[in-house]
Amino acid sequence: MLDVEVQSGKSHAAKHSLPRLRQLIEGLAPEKRPALVRGDNAFGNEGVMAEMEEINQRYLSKLRQTAGILSLICHGMPDLI
Repeated sequence: MLDVEVQSGKSHAAKHSLPRLRQLIEGLAPEKRPALVRGDNAFGNEGVMAEMEEINQRYLSKLRQTAGILSLICHGMPDLI
């Protein structure tokens, strides 16, 4: 845990904490930045991933293994298996 910032009741979604997360990461020297930002649950979305890419921060997001995703992996991208 690098930092904690508490907000009022309905401000719990990733979009409310993303600006501060980005500010925190950008404030660190490159050698002090986290190796990865973990993007599971609410943080594994396009907005968070785009922000991390803008500041060249590596991230890892969980991929939900739905039937559609499994089909894409098995049939659309056979070289990944």
